[in-house]
Order: sequence, then structure tokens, then C-alpha cells
Amino acid sequence: MFLSMRKFFFRNWYKFYMDKSWPLVSYNRNGISLLNIAYPDSTSFYHCMTVKKTDTVQVIGKYPNDSLFWNIVFYDEKGEIFFSIEECNFPNYRYNFFIQNGEIYIGDIIVPIPCDYFCMIQRLYTIDTHQLFPKYLPRIKNQSRTVRDITPCERTEFSLSLSRWIRCLNYFYFFKYDRNIDFNYPPHKIIKTLFPNPQATYLVSSPLKHGDILHISGTLPDVIHRDSVFQYMGFMTCNFSSISTDDSISHLDLSKNYEIFVGYENTDWETTKFNAKIHHRLLWRKQNHYPIVVFRILFSSFETIHMGCSDKSISSTLGPFLPKVATLTT
Repeated sequence: MFLSMRKFFFRNWYKFYMDKSWPLVSYNRNGISLLNIAYPDSTSFYHCMTVKKTDTVQVIGKYPNDSLFWNIVFYDEKGEIFFSIEECNFPNYRYNFFIQNGEIYIGDIIVPIPCDYFCMIQRLYTIDTHQLFPKYLPRIKNQSRTVRDITPCERTEFSLSLSRWIRCLNYFYFFKYDRNIDFNYPPHKIIKTLFPNPQATYLVSSPLKHGDILHISGTLPDVIHRDSVFQYMGFMTCNFSSISTDDSISHLDLSKNYEIFVGYENTDWETTKFNAKIHHRLLWRKQNHYPIVVFRILFSSFETIHMGCSDKSISSTLGPFLPKVATLTT
């Protein structure tokens, strides 16, 4: 039921936005949230547009050479990945590819498009927000139809409208909310419905009971960059039901050996061992009744990483960088 409803919803969504250039944006930073879906964090900007399979399209653009991460991912009518373009495909920060005859052409790579309509999502992680857009929005040259540029106000309205509709696909009614304090893989059937990033691994922890304070401790790799295995790491306090982010912190704001205290907005921190001078803090909103912590790891596309779906594969890949979680006794 969920799959068929999702496909019906996405197909109609794709068709509606097809004549608009990058009409949707998702972010959650500096206290401002828009299309807060699928766990954005404080460094990410996601832009989305939809295309018809039979259109002839050229996509041209560039991404910042100081960005933390970039890619463009293609999703079918079920919201599942069928292809992605990564930094390793265009290491010099400029890209140019084509969509033609029902296929995607990137250099010598030809990828068949498996559905009548599909969407592209550009992910850009950066700490710099000065004049990012439209400078780093891909330029679209569609020879099959008129695709118009839209104003920032229109993009905001479209994003707000879609956010309200997606809330109707309440994930809590289709997937079980499990309380497990240790960081583990969420079920694959959940991840694939959330427009996942193919270069990412997501680990989830949740408090054993409502109101618990979590203590997360860990060590960061010496180098986090696209020239190493790990390109980005971040923690987010999220709502399992609404698949939204409440608060987040990236590796850029963490010390080498970090401690993060996680609780609600109304937590009495004076009764804990939290010290603002040496510790970090993440908060759940007080109306969040299905709290989770998401640990997102982005792997460099210049490295070959095979992440499995078991505790053993987590340990073997992350090794000493797998965070430890405990319930804090006040």
C-alpha cells in the first residue's frame, strides 16, 4: 500500500514541477527551516527538479572548490536511486552532461532511464552561504519544452506546499519506531524511501524512554576531506515520525575527541555533568514524541567503500570512529 501510494504521489509531483527550473529547496540552518524532510543538517542545501524521460536536456554547472560535499542524484517514480553523478566524475568542479533518447550521457557512460518521469537532487554541503545561489544551481537547457527560471519567493512557496503534502505520507504509520540506544543501521526499506544519498551511511540511535538524556562520545578521523575515505560527518537530532531535523552539528564544530549531550529543549542541564566550555549539545524540540539521533557519514567518491548492513560491517568500516552512546544518569 505504502509503495503504490508513494509512486502515485511522486509521479504526480514530478509532472507538476516539470516546467520549472529547480523549484524546490530543502535546508535547516540558522534557525530557518524549509522543506525539512529526510534529515537535512546545518551545512546542507538540497535543490530538486523533475524531468520527462523523453526530453532532450543539457545540464551545465559548477560546484565550489571549497565545498564539503557535492553530487547530483537521480530518483525514479518510487523515490529510489537509479544513478548518481559524483565529484569523482567531475573533479575539476565543472560539469556538463546530457539527457537524450531516454538515457543519461556523462562522458562515455550511458545510463537508461527506467521511468517516464524522474527527479534530480543536487546536494551541496558548505559552511559558506554568501551568494551561493543561483551561482551554483545547474543551468538547464531543455530543447523539448520551455523550462522557466523561478524567483526565490516562488521556490519558497513550492517547497512549503510540497512539505505539507509529504507530511501526509506519515512514516510512523508504515514503519515501526524502535527504541535502541546503540547506533545501528535503520531498516533498508526505510532508508530507500527517504531519497538517500548513495555516498552516505546513516546510523540511528534512540533513547530507551522519553525524557532520557544521551551522552555520545567518540573520536574523529585525522583527515575528513574528499581526498580521504571520510568526506563528512555530522550528528542530527530528528523526529522519526515527521522525518525532520530538530538540531545538528558537523565535524567542523566538534573537537578531535568529542562529547555530545543530547536532550530536550526543556532539559534542566544544571542537574547534569554538561559543561558548555568542553562539551557539545544537541536538542530535540519539546513536541518531538519520536526522538532519534542520526549519525551521517559521507564517503568520498574518490575512494571505493563497501558498507554492509550489519553490526560487523559498521565496526569494520568505521572502526575507532564509531561513536559510543549511553543514557546519562543525572
